[in-house]
Amino acid sequence: MILIPALLAIVIGTLVVGLVAQLVMLMSRRYKLTWRHGFEYGALVTVAGLAGVLLRFFSGIALPAALGAAIAFAFHALMGAWFLGVRAKDRDGHPAGFLRGALFGLLVLVLVLAAGFAFGALQGVMEVQRGAVDPGI
Repeated sequence: MILIPALLAIVIGTLVVGLVAQLVMLMSRRYKLTWRHGFEYGALVTVAGLAGVLLRFFSGIALPAALGAAIAFAFHALMGAWFLGVRAKDRDGHPAGFLRGALFGLLVLVLVLAAGFAFGALQGVMEVQRGAVDPGI
């Protein structure tokens, strides 16, 4: 029964990260990424992130928040450099390269985190409006 929510999380994560990767390329205005490569990148990042969460859960190791954040930034920079650096092309068809790929990977991470924080804040506002939580004012 747990298989359906897990698969749904992988599909939604792939779609969100793939769309955000396309948004990053649109924001750069100089580089393009095919939709297929965007969703492949989303699938790689989602599955690798899920594997990291499962590894941490089953190993019982609790990482400090700062170390977890540093690992996440390093992971996304390396994944972006490896995957997006080769597949993101400029107008002339030249690949973006290692450093720009790393920058694209970090931008994807920052935008996904920003969306997560925005949805979390929105959920908190909705809970206060519903009266489920005392706003403390």
